Amino acid sequence: MEEGPFGVAIIQVPYMQRGRAP
Repeated sequence: MEEGPFGVAIIQVPYMQRGRAP
């Protein structure tokens, strides 16, 4: 359970701050 919530949280943080799709 370290690669599931962690990977999503790390990707969702910069994704929402940038406001742009990867």
